[in-house]
Amino acid sequence: MQLLQEHQLSPNVIKDQHFCIDSSVFQTLIHAAHLKREDVILEIGPGPGLLTRKMAKQVKKVIAIELDETLRPLLTDLSKNVDLHFGNALTILPLHKEFNKLISNLPYQICEPLLQYLTTVKHIQLTVLTVPKTFARKAQQHPIFSSFLSIEIIKDVPKEAFYPQPRVLSAIITISPIKNPTDPQFLIQKLHLQRDKKLRNGLRDALIDLYRRRDKILTKKQAVELIQQSHLSEKTLDTLIAKVHLKKYKEFSTVPLP
Repeated sequence: MQLLQEHQLSPNVIKDQHFCIDSSVFQTLIHAAHLKREDVILEIGPGPGLLTRKMAKQVKKVIAIELDETLRPLLTDLSKNVDLHFGNALTILPLHKEFNKLISNLPYQICEPLLQYLTTVKHIQLTVLTVPKTFARKAQQHPIFSSFLSIEIIKDVPKEAFYPQPRVLSAIITISPIKNPTDPQFLIQKLHLQRDKKLRNGLRDALIDLYRRRDKILTKKQAVELIQQSHLSEKTLDTLIAKVHLKKYKEFSTVPLP
């Protein structure tokens, strides 16, 4: 990449740097994000700032978070509507609530923690990311992620689109919050937000909320009876929700629902 060479810089693979050099990838990200003039975008890992500059021309503001301080010389000419931060994105991200879309050629090592973050917030309307395709497929099947988030794979991205080339095939995905969850999704959402409780108690309270959602009344005693009718073992029910194995989530469907 000429810009890196001019500043005598090279990607740091240890920091998971694989800079996108394919303009068609940028175009797909921007198109999928449906950018509007009033949008405030958060970008993780701007690298040399190629995508950052393109987005800044179309939106109100871009908040860019870059971990690598050595890339600062490449980002000195960003437009005034770009708010640049250097540091760990997972630390800085929760400090900002003013953005409505998140767009990134994401450092692959933070894919899972970022999706965990997306399950906890409500202000992000749309997320568009480049991630490993294998991760995208797993995320679609993940019982927690798929209960909070609608994840769609919209385009494969070849290794040649990056410098240096990663070892894996990538994909561009869109992520949006699920606004009208199914009953099983609703239960999992409620449980995920009670991770410090034992499953027995969290599931009881989640069932009561689920019945209330359906304009029905369920007492604590009745909720306990429903749980007893399920195939969940006593050992599983006495486990902290935060420590329940993902494979166990399939068993939640054995609890009788309204």
